Amino acid sequence: MRLKDVAQQLGLAPSTVSRALNHPEMVAAETRIRVLQAVQKAGYQPDRIARSLRVRHTFTIGLIVSDILNPFHAELARTVEQAARQRGYTVIFGNSNEEEEQERNYLESFVSSRVAGIILAPSGKSSETLQRVINQGIPVVQVDRLAPGLETDAVLLDNQKGAALAVKHLFDLGHRRIGMIAGPQHLTSGKERLEGYRSTLLACGLAYNPELVYVADFREGGGYEGTRALLSLPDPPTALLVANSEMAAGAVRALQEANLVIGKDISLVTFDDTRWARYMLPPLTVVAQPVEEIGRTAVDVLFRRLERRTSRSTVYTLQPYLVERASTGRPAR
Repeated sequence: MRLKDVAQQLGLAPSTVSRALNHPEMVAAETRIRVLQAVQKAGYQPDRIARSLRVRHTFTIGLIVSDILNPFHAELARTVEQAARQRGYTVIFGNSNEEEEQERNYLESFVSSRVAGIILAPSGKSSETLQRVINQGIPVVQVDRLAPGLETDAVLLDNQKGAALAVKHLFDLGHRRIGMIAGPQHLTSGKERLEGYRSTLLACGLAYNPELVYVADFREGGGYEGTRALLSLPDPPTALLVANSEMAAGAVRALQEANLVIGKDISLVTFDDTRWARYMLPPLTVVAQPVEEIGRTAVDVLFRRLERRTSRSTVYTLQPYLVERASTGRPAR
């Protein structure tokens, strides 16, 4: 089928169909999707290499997550890939594993591959490399956390509010010794969740006690070691807030080894509503993040930048919500 036939079928001018395939940034998203669906159904295969030469980039997006083992980042990657594919773009994926050098290597590889734009959850240590990417005119959208000193679009969670929801829930149940397994403090997400915990304790009339806080690494092992450390205190906490699901898995293991019944002997709240959190016994009370909304918003923001529909960088802050389940209850003592 010729492009003229596609245009006639859709009731569009042939020039509009041509722009949708060769200059997608000049065409409304709804029109672009209609054209892409029609040409794919007709079996038409445009010369993507030739198109990329004309627009000076390939029709790809680079995505870097910080830990693919974290269900949050796996779900984020799935959502970004689906949203980009609907716009006729493919996604090149990278897992930095929270390592600065690995993140830098991916960024340099993406630039060499002439990606149209980059979405990433930064390690918090590659600001200079990211700034060089931005200086080359490649749009960058940060998700989940912010690298310091950069002017980019970003899609974040209100982390302080998330921690506040958890602490207030535990306080209302009667807990007065609430411990926290916090994330790395060089990451904005880790720092903000700890600050939300601290400020909410004070708002509830409780003193902030550093003894009840263990700063870990957002990994399962850190959650395990942190829980063991807090349980070894002469007066251990009656409830725990864990700053992400990977550390929560370690916390659960440590509590089970200590023969503590979650929800009865000790209460547990974690960030992230993963499948295993819903289906374990007891199911966990969580601070849920709107992961799909974060991913879709990041792609939307990136395409507004590619289509030159915005000039100023914007930070979008999405809201968490508490899901109460059986892992929290009144203190046993």
